[in-house]
Amino acid sequence: TVLIHAGAGGIGLTAIQYAQKLNCTIIATCSDGKRDTLKKKGIRYITSSRDSEIFKKDMESFGLEVDIVLNALSDDFIPYSADFLKSGGHFCEVGKKKIWTKEQFAEKYPSVHYYPVAIDDYWREDRPRFDRLFKNTMAYGQVPIDRMEYDIKDIKSALEVLRDAKNIGKVVVDCTNIP
Repeated sequence: TVLIHAGAGGIGLTAIQYAQKLNCTIIATCSDGKRDTLKKKGIRYITSSRDSEIFKKDMESFGLEVDIVLNALSDDFIPYSADFLKSGGHFCEVGKKKIWTKEQFAEKYPSVHYYPVAIDDYWREDRPRFDRLFKNTMAYGQVPIDRMEYDIKDIKSALEVLRDAKNIGKVVVDCTNIP
């Protein structure tokens, strides 16, 4: 059982594809306006990525223990998500804002494995590791995820969509027309 936060975003949709290929039970979070997107992807268990108390209540009602959390959220979502992990489970942190240190996590959840993952750091600091991760992901045969495309001339709109979390999948800016 995999809990995928921000399931309608680019990383979330990619993780859902991967988990579906492995026949995992998937729990995904998203904002209310994105629920239909996840339902169309076959996700049965969907809860809030905006209200941690609703998330906690829904998780209790699902009655599922989680093997893996793919987290991109902050604040109460971190401990609430970890509370549903099985002993020996894995918490993969891909968020950047208000994340916990390994020490903080180990103190509260000693029976859970915690992995802060910063792909952008790998790209800059450990290019061979980044290349291996990228190659392995591409070799798995992922189908293209949803995306919203903008021309560079409309970058303001693209950034507003990201700021307001209105995107489904990735936001792509075409820079071929830079003056």
